[in-house]
Amino acid sequence: MRRALESVVEEMHTGFMATVVSWSMGPPPTATVRPAAKNPRKGEDGATSFEQLPDLPGCPVLYPAGAGLSLVWPLQAGDLVYVLVPDVSQAEVVGGATADGVAEPTDPRRNNLTDAVILPLSGMLSEAQAVANDALVVFGDDIRLGSAAAVDAAAKAPAVTTNHSDIASRLNAIIAWLNDCEAAGSFQTPAGPLTDYTPTDTAATKVTLE
Repeated sequence: MRRALESVVEEMHTGFMATVVSWSMGPPPTATVRPAAKNPRKGEDGATSFEQLPDLPGCPVLYPAGAGLSLVWPLQAGDLVYVLVPDVSQAEVVGGATADGVAEPTDPRRNNLTDAVILPLSGMLSEAQAVANDALVVFGDDIRLGSAAAVDAAAKAPAVTTNHSDIASRLNAIIAWLNDCEAAGSFQTPAGPLTDYTPTDTAATKVTLE
């Protein structure tokens, strides 16, 4: 009886780490993944052997989302992901909702690898990717806010402030000079030099907005 129970457990998959073989942007986004560990099996003689699970094609990628908000990014070969194997077919859940909104699955399969979905959240950060204790930190060389079509570069606040201060200072100098000319009724030499304005670059190099 113990061996029979062990056999059932050996065939039941609920969650495990895997690596991405390929990724498709969809929609919906999917990935083919390769289990990162072999499946241990115990023989009748008590010896343990290891079976390589097959690649899992077309696994839906679960990104953080809710209330109309989402956070999405591409995957590439070699990325670590976590594979979840649902109790029941997700196709049945999505397509089999009853009047009260709760599905009544008709397919008897349970914890089947063909229903696997993946979470691209390995939780493995490099030392350079420090976690802030008071902010959401987004790493990446191309970060787009609003939609995938975002093209307008985000502005850097310190540079914008510097430009505004510089422009205000020069305008005030011009206004003061014009007031001097008006008061004197003739052209007056400016109190200080009126120099050319050279703006400070305000565009972010990695972040674009919609």
